[in-house]
Amino acid sequence: MENNSIKLFINNTQKTPASFNCDKNSETEVVLSFASRESGIQHCRIELNDFPVTFDDQFYFSFEVAKNIPVLAINGKELGTENTYLTKLFGSDSLFAFNSVAENQIDYAALASKHLIILNELKSISSGLSVELKRFMENGGSVLVFPAKDIELNTYKEFCLANRANYYEKLDTANTKVDKINLEHPIYKDVFDKKTFSATNLDLPKVNEYYALSKTTRSNEEYLLKLQNGNNFLSKYSVGKGKLYLSAVGINSNFSNLGKHALFVPTLYKITIYSQTSTPLFYTISNDEIIETNAVVVGENAFHIKNVNNSFDVIPEHKSMDSKLLIYTHNQISNAGNYNLLSDKTIITGLSFNFNRKESDLTCYTIEELNEQLSKNNLQNFATIESSQKSLTSTLTELDQGKKLWKLCIILALVFFAAEVLLLRFMK
Repeated sequence: MENNSIKLFINNTQKTPASFNCDKNSETEVVLSFASRESGIQHCRIELNDFPVTFDDQFYFSFEVAKNIPVLAINGKELGTENTYLTKLFGSDSLFAFNSVAENQIDYAALASKHLIILNELKSISSGLSVELKRFMENGGSVLVFPAKDIELNTYKEFCLANRANYYEKLDTANTKVDKINLEHPIYKDVFDKKTFSATNLDLPKVNEYYALSKTTRSNEEYLLKLQNGNNFLSKYSVGKGKLYLSAVGINSNFSNLGKHALFVPTLYKITIYSQTSTPLFYTISNDEIIETNAVVVGENAFHIKNVNNSFDVIPEHKSMDSKLLIYTHNQISNAGNYNLLSDKTIITGLSFNFNRKESDLTCYTIEELNEQLSKNNLQNFATIESSQKSLTSTLTELDQGKKLWKLCIILALVFFAAEVLLLRFMK
């Protein structure tokens, strides 16, 4: 396959055409770069030409470009509703929808609508807040913790252990500094130039005091920043579908100069970017996958799944569970394509369905391998048929009814009858 074209369509508009070469029994990777300049649902498809196997030449997927990323800062009582560092970072950027509240003014019902929640110098974490944050992370949200000075270690420990994370053990007042950055982690992977980067020559945050984190092998800890003494300065944990980030220091200058350091902006910026909940780009027909959304069931409105041409409409089963809406298609989608999930006439999200790509694998057993499998599994009621010039129908009919010799019998009878007539006439 040489110079074969591949096309990307977004909302039926062609983007980034390309071509590729692929040898027999091999694979190739083609990168299609594009930018979505409009917010909202983007229905996409990729097309290529692979004659004569054409049933899998289109691949559909959908995604949504958010207008902004909702961020909530929950501040300790001493801070109230304002924090200089966070407000300056998030408040003036239209990419973020930033809210800041005191810990005694939390609207728990609104937590599910956020992507990132920052615990900013709370003295303690109440059991109610701990339960809500755990549910929030399990559903795909991210939580970033900046501890206060003189925190109630037991409440923080219960919160961390509930999420299978290392916990704060004690406050260490020894002066140190950050000296290691995890450049392989997505948070920092494209922030620095690896060829010229050197941690020894880089001015990294200086630390006056910090909380030492416990060290257990049961957690799924990934370090982002490390101190000179080997303790973690910023760690990340996976909790359900979401993430938990633990900082060893608070933002204020009593802990360190992190809030004023140049590393503060890209760190929080990337944590916020990666806080967006990821949804499947597509679903596979016949797998009967459950579709999860954050939509709220209002009244008696029925949910509909319609294709983008409005030529197909089905009302799926739905259930509400843990602030999530679960949609069950029950294999009612039989055609690949882009669809919309609607409540009444309001589009909730975009959906895409594709046929199983296993159907594209045309490799098969040889007749020797088939006979070996039949013998190995003792399948005596099966037989293999070798290909021949006959059609498959004729071969199967012959196998079922045997070889039909009546035509040969008639021909031979006519031949012998003619021979007898000739013999009687010319030989006396």
